[in-house]
Amino acid sequence: MDAVDLVLARKGELIASSPATNVMGSPWNAVVWCANHIVKLGGTLEPGMVVVSGTAAPAYKVKGEKIKGEYTGECGALGKVTLTIE
Repeated sequence: MDAVDLVLARKGELIASSPATNVMGSPWNAVVWCANHIVKLGGTLEPGMVVVSGTAAPAYKVKGEKIKGEYTGECGALGKVTLTIE
């Protein structure tokens, strides 16, 4: 997972590109931190739960009409996700 480059685009235009290692040095570090924190609070992680390790790039800030469009997040071999804001 550390070798994955994360790409965010809007209407085909690059917004951000960054390595997954921008998340606490490795996304695995973020997952371990999260799991340890949950255990400290008396909880558990169960099979089927989804853990989001955090963002690898700064927030994308946009206002008004500029927010509209199709956004694509690509995560290498992990796949991609799309979102359309109308």
